This record gives sequence, C-alpha cells and structure tokens, in this order.
Amino acid sequence: MNGGQGRRDRRGFEPPPWEREAFERFQRQREELDKEAALNAALSELKEEQGPSAEGAPPEQTPPVEPEEAVPPNKEYEIPAAQLAELMAGLREEEPRTTREYHKVANAVTALLMASGIGFVVWAGILLGRAGSNAGGLQIIASLLVMVWGFMLIAFAVLLWRKHNL
Repeated sequence: MNGGQGRRDRRGFEPPPWEREAFERFQRQREELDKEAALNAALSELKEEQGPSAEGAPPEQTPPVEPEEAVPPNKEYEIPAAQLAELMAGLREEEPRTTREYHKVANAVTALLMASGIGFVVWAGILLGRAGSNAGGLQIIASLLVMVWGFMLIAFAVLLWRKHNL
C-alpha cells in the first residue's frame, strides 16, 4: 500500500457538544482525585520516614472501661411492659381483617383440599395393597409418593383452616 500515507492523524477524544460540560466536570473530579492520591502517598512516605524515630515513645493508651461503667447494650432500648402492650394493641388494630367472603372461599378451598388429600391417601393405600410381594420397586415408590402428596394436601388444608378460622 502507501506505507501509511493514507492514514489520518488520530486526535484525542472529544466529547459531543451536548456532553462537553459533563466531560469537563468529570475531568476536574479526576484531577482532584489524582491530587489527593499524590498527597496521601507523600504523607505516607513522610510517616514512614518518621516511623523509626517515633518508636521510642510509648503509644497513647486509652484507659480501660471498668465493668461498672459499661452500659449493657439492651438496657437503653428496654420498653416498659405497659407501653409494649399498648404498642401491640395498636398494631392489632392496624392489621387488616379478613372479611366474611374470604372465610367462605377459604373454607371451600379447605374442604376441597381435605377431600382430595384423603382421596389420594386412600388411592395410594389401594395401590400399595395391589402391588403385592412380587411387585417392582417402582410401583411401591409411586404409591408412597401419591400417599405423601395426599398428606401434603391434608396439611395445607389444616393450615388454611387454622389461618382463617382461629
């Protein structure tokens, strides 16, 4: 080719006009950070130079805190029982109440879960009884899984009933 004669000279990065102010602000912040870093490096070098001569002096020590003066961490946050009961009563009033329609829906779903759970447990029992002694492990495991599923449905029904009725 031309040996590089056709190349354009590369210029430094120039931000677009609409971002020029932000770019300049960023440059100023970067310069300030560089100055602070140089100052901190110079200070650390100065401290290292003075370090061996200052070793002869004993370091300043703060007096130990006596156990009587120490305040237990939970002591300052302790709430009197009467005030705590009042706060809990206020929270109970702010708690949303379930309406009667939710109770009806929850009880219907509870009955459906309970019936299907009992049905699964009975079905699993029948499958387990039919498996017999010469059945493979897959039939026994499948019937036990169906039984576990039924017990889970019964447990969810009990939890839902307790939440909406107690």
